Amino acid sequence: MIDVSSVAASFIGADAIPETIGLMYSVKRKDALSTALYTSAIVLPVIASGELRVGQKLAGKLTKDSKIFFRGFVYTLQADGKLAKLSTTYKRGRLLEFFNLSDKTVTTAELDAFAKAFKEGKIANAEIKEVLNESDDIARAIKFKEANNYGKITSTDELIAFLDNVNELTTVTQLEEKGIKSFFRGTTRNKIDNSLFPGSTNAQIGGMSASTDPVKSTIFSIESATQYGGSKGVLQMGLPIDLKNITLSAPNRRVDIELEIIFNTSAENFAKTSKIEISVENARKVVKEVFGIDLPSSLTRDSADHLLRTLPASSLDKSLEFYQKAIKYNGL
Repeated sequence: MIDVSSVAASFIGADAIPETIGLMYSVKRKDALSTALYTSAIVLPVIASGELRVGQKLAGKLTKDSKIFFRGFVYTLQADGKLAKLSTTYKRGRLLEFFNLSDKTVTTAELDAFAKAFKEGKIANAEIKEVLNESDDIARAIKFKEANNYGKITSTDELIAFLDNVNELTTVTQLEEKGIKSFFRGTTRNKIDNSLFPGSTNAQIGGMSASTDPVKSTIFSIESATQYGGSKGVLQMGLPIDLKNITLSAPNRRVDIELEIIFNTSAENFAKTSKIEISVENARKVVKEVFGIDLPSSLTRDSADHLLRTLPASSLDKSLEFYQKAIKYNGL
């Protein structure tokens, strides 16, 4: 059994990488050639006449795609036995080798982001193992990027800053790439004919407002149902794949409070494309289960606004957890 954390730490925190790491993983992968190279103790090139070369024994076992790591840089073998230096550093090269990645599938920035995230304790052993256990090259690169959260939103401040810059050119796919995995809209239906509230005049003209935060959207639903006594509160939920064909607009001035996204569509179409709708009563149950917040069954506009301003914002991961636990109430 290989201790993933200690092995990974060695290539991230050190200038030189113990060759036993390469040996362990070449054995694990049943890579006979690499195992032979490591056990022959000739994996490092030698300096001769100011040029980097490899011995004949090693040269005969390397291919044109082989990588050699020496003194902070990565080299490839040329036909005459000389080593050509690549731009990839030793650390980045070792990451590529360790995770069996191609430098065509991950960028330098993504490699550096992984190293930084690991040093800060943000990547768990289980995530490293998940990358290593993926046999498909493209899927492995995707898992590597997901593990280091490169380019993903990781705080409420980052989320607000990003949402504040959403405009007509922003796509739902771009929201997903930033880590926004679920959308929520709190609204009401008529108790008699079940017709959906079409939204305010501004919303009907400018687009339907949704939020990345299910607690805030549930508050909107409660407040709306309280204000209009003949209505019942509902919470609509959607994933990026459901809403990807809807264009977006810039948010309103309360984006920092509501964490909202404006979808250029009607209330009816949003309800249809988002697919999942639960009652506000069930939404309150899941809010209590996931966030430990006991929302009241009725709210005035002022009390709703107070909660929106004072309750902590949901993380994007918690929002997705809410979605996953709430879908069992769809249509009930």
